Amino acid sequence: MSDTAEPFPAWVYENKQGTVVGPVVLFSVLAIVAVILRFKCRSLARANIALDDWLILAALPVSIADAVCVAYSTKDGVGRHQQLVSEPALREGGEIFFTIQILWAISSSLVKLSILFLYQRIFGVLRYIRFSAWFLIVAVICWVIGVTIAHGMECTPIAKSWDVSLPGHCLDTVSLYMVGSISDVVLDFLILILPLPAIAKLQMRMSRKIELVAIFALGGL
Repeated sequence: MSDTAEPFPAWVYENKQGTVVGPVVLFSVLAIVAVILRFKCRSLARANIALDDWLILAALPVSIADAVCVAYSTKDGVGRHQQLVSEPALREGGEIFFTIQILWAISSSLVKLSILFLYQRIFGVLRYIRFSAWFLIVAVICWVIGVTIAHGMECTPIAKSWDVSLPGHCLDTVSLYMVGSISDVVLDFLILILPLPAIAKLQMRMSRKIELVAIFALGGL
């Protein structure tokens, strides 16, 4: 009898596609529910729909489109080791990933802007909040424009972003992605801590202040 050797080690055959699709579906459903409840609360309070509400509503379909692209990319091998993915699937997956990056930048910036305009509406009487929020609004707009242009022009021609066999050249895409992600996290952190000094100065029980801080921390998640 002759033994047939496995072409790859056993770990190459791992399939993590479920861990990609599961969180995407879960957080997409939570996002939809959160936006519906937000507008329901505005309706029950008979409050006018503000700019921050419209921005979060605009962010929802972009975020869902991004999530759909991430889930669809598992068809082209996302969640599987590269050794098991065919060249055509890698090219198609690269094209989808290119789309995912653009949608991520747009949806993330819309959510940030919604939060900042919410701060303007709630804490706008405080000068430091007003000026800091406007500074961050400009920073977010510059960020999304810069990231979108950078990813859109990371390769010449653009199609080389997902088909490395084409003639041309690309920027250091890994560094580009890292810079965009790190700056995104920094902006998130600055937006998260912006209202904390204002909350600390509110005339209310400490337990209530802690509750408000916890709500904003949940928003940071």
